[in-house]
Amino acid sequence: MTGRAGSFVALVTVAFIPLAACQTSSGSSSGPALQAPETGPIVKEVEAPEVFQMTGKGLWDGRPSLGGIWVAHYDVKDPERVIIRNISNGKSVTGALFRRERVMPGPSIQISSDAAEALGILAGQPTELSIVALRKKEIELPPPPEPAASDQSQAEPAGADAGAVPETPPVDTPAASAPTAEAPRKSSGGFFGLFRSKPKAPAAPTAGTTAPSGAIEQTPLDPVEPQSAPASAGSLARPLIQIATFTAEENANKAAEKARKAALNVRVIRVEGSARPYWRVVIGPATSIEERDAMLAKAKELGFADAYPVSS
Repeated sequence: MTGRAGSFVALVTVAFIPLAACQTSSGSSSGPALQAPETGPIVKEVEAPEVFQMTGKGLWDGRPSLGGIWVAHYDVKDPERVIIRNISNGKSVTGALFRRERVMPGPSIQISSDAAEALGILAGQPTELSIVALRKKEIELPPPPEPAASDQSQAEPAGADAGAVPETPPVDTPAASAPTAEAPRKSSGGFFGLFRSKPKAPAAPTAGTTAPSGAIEQTPLDPVEPQSAPASAGSLARPLIQIATFTAEENANKAAEKARKAALNVRVIRVEGSARPYWRVVIGPATSIEERDAMLAKAKELGFADAYPVSS
């Protein structure tokens, strides 16, 4: 009889060890892996003085002009996209550079009415200008910084062998670590009286109470927060094409009508300038780079040589 009782106690102890191991492994969970930010080249306009650069007097004759913001000079061979600076007040604007066909007396640089408005130049007043060509250039973004070392790696001793496999800590079982309560003595039944009737399962501990020694505490897992959907791959930072700017609303409407007849989605936007308002004519938006390039090529075919992508 004593041998059977010892075998029964050993069997109960052995069956309890895997249950404790399962509880220990289920309590640990790893968080979602962090994704490194995407990197890649970006296109940016930079000054190209080796293509074209000049400094000289410019003049606006006071008459309204078409074509948006531009300047013209005799030495220009091909149209260029340039940055125009008013040296006297520090204002600058991007626009087009054309060849000036007729030789006129006075300053060699002719200024459009919209360029004069943007640069703060009065009619009939010669102004010192700086003109530099622009070129698009791809700029590579720096790689993202590497993630910092985890706390576990920092806690490792400096003299530890890099090739050694860490020992797995033994799993504490209730039979080995938690002290067992002494069974109450009964007047009859002896040792086998402990196994005659099964005690009822203890009620789950409420908030503020402590679970009895040796019991397996079940902790509910934290709810998983839904992750937001990634941004659409087709979204563009600059989905619109600005084809021209005008200081006269009538000229802006004429340009918009010309683009509308070519089946382009066009808008005229009023902007309050420092001295007076001006109007921007934009087409779009595009949903892909291919569609935006096609819109830009179409705008240039219509005669808007200074068209370029914008964000709004």
